[in-house]
Amino acid sequence: MTLQPTYPKRLAEVVSLSLTLSRQVLAALIMKHTIPAEQAIALAQAARLLQDNDVGWPPLLAQVVCELASNADKAAVPPQGVTVIQFRERKP
Repeated sequence: MTLQPTYPKRLAEVVSLSLTLSRQVLAALIMKHTIPAEQAIALAQAARLLQDNDVGWPPLLAQVVCELASNADKAAVPPQGVTVIQFRERKP
């Protein structure tokens, strides 16, 4: 019996949780509800973790992160307590 490393399983869980939160945030965006800063930050951190570990973003996560970034760009000044996070493009 060989032991499987738990690290890929944990990254799979990050993907799963980020998709669940992405669905909730997308629904809120469609309904034009305010997105809590904590949710936006959690998605950005999950995306960054996946990027740093060479795990591709699920399309829904990429869509929601782009929407949040686009909405943040439209705001002249971020609301108090909101951290603006910029992603660097990964070079091949």
